[in-house]
Amino acid sequence: MLGKYGAYLLISILTIFGLEFGCFVALSVHTVYTKEKTVGEAVQLWVREHPWSGSRPRVASAFNPLTQTDLIPGTEITGLKVNKKGFFSNTKKEPERLPDLVNKGSDIFRIVILGGSSAAGLTANSNAETISAHLEKILKRSESNLLRDKTIEVLNFGVPGHYSFNEMNRFFVQVAFLNPDITINFDGYNDAYYANFQHYIQGIPVPVMNWADYTYTTFNLFHGAGEYKRPAAPPILTYFYLMAQRLFEKFLLVQALRTQNDAKRSVYEANPYINFSWGYRSKDPTYRGALKTNLSAIASYHSKYAGLYLAYLQPTPLRYKDVQAEISSGVDFRRSPGNPKTEVTGDIDALYVEKIIEAFDSFAIAFEQLDTEFKANANIRFFDIQRIFQPVQERVFNDVVHLNSLGNEIIANRMAGDILALIAQNN
Repeated sequence: MLGKYGAYLLISILTIFGLEFGCFVALSVHTVYTKEKTVGEAVQLWVREHPWSGSRPRVASAFNPLTQTDLIPGTEITGLKVNKKGFFSNTKKEPERLPDLVNKGSDIFRIVILGGSSAAGLTANSNAETISAHLEKILKRSESNLLRDKTIEVLNFGVPGHYSFNEMNRFFVQVAFLNPDITINFDGYNDAYYANFQHYIQGIPVPVMNWADYTYTTFNLFHGAGEYKRPAAPPILTYFYLMAQRLFEKFLLVQALRTQNDAKRSVYEANPYINFSWGYRSKDPTYRGALKTNLSAIASYHSKYAGLYLAYLQPTPLRYKDVQAEISSGVDFRRSPGNPKTEVTGDIDALYVEKIIEAFDSFAIAFEQLDTEFKANANIRFFDIQRIFQPVQERVFNDVVHLNSLGNEIIANRMAGDILALIAQNN
């Protein structure tokens, strides 16, 4: 017999276990229905939340004072693997021999692609389906005499979250010394998003020019205006705690954001660059001038030194594409990604389509101006390819901006044609 106290103890243990199991099931089911996860993925997600699971979040990027962020070698982002040298290879498995970035042989024809997550290839099934992977295969299959006896290397230097300012810094810090034969920029969306929406999430009145989400995060941490973080769950009653946390988080998050935003405003208002940025935005609401200056800096380098330079204004699913195939597949591209809808940030989805299109119209003007300004340089071209998917009926977008393998291949084919034409023109 257990005795009275033993029975109480058993009942308590069974009650805690039942409560924990019920909360675990509820959290998993909610994740399946709200985040489009499979049951297995949802279960694994919540198992990893337990302090005794032994799992630690794998961060794929790290702060760099020169480029703001760099990829961490050996990590993985949504199925894409970062190689041992800190960029995305073009094969499913990491090749046994990676490019020698320091000693470039005379037979190497090196192309470097700069951009954000679209250039990197996020949401593709593997590294072999990115723009860079397709481009490398297309050029290797090319029968053009222009690249005969050359070993083609297409280096995928896309980094999720990067935009034109990051890429300008990264080019001068990390890419120029690699002696690329061709440098390619693939841009537009991140510049547009940061120039229109990041300040809502940060709780400040106006976005800061040439700043991304991680720029704000770093600035906030360095200046004691840190951001809201969920407290860690205890090892006992973990899932009951996590359930209660999710249920009451809206109220808690609003209170935390209000307190932190008051501290942020005083810190931001004291910074001269931020004040200049806010004043400049009244004249240039999309920060077109910043995008133009960033890309112009890279182009100016190529106008003085060797190498070809191509910059592309990327397409979006918001226009110039019959998106019936995307809609049929459940792609929701008419809302802002990553928007925490609270009383503080507000619902910015109503502005999303209007502001992104407005920014892309503005950037198209910048690309046209840059192409005219560098017209005397036969090795430099700027292309607006927003309409590239206009005749395409098949699905190419996986979400608000990222492409599937077909979309990446179409972009790569366009780039290959431009590259061969530019090489012929400069020979």
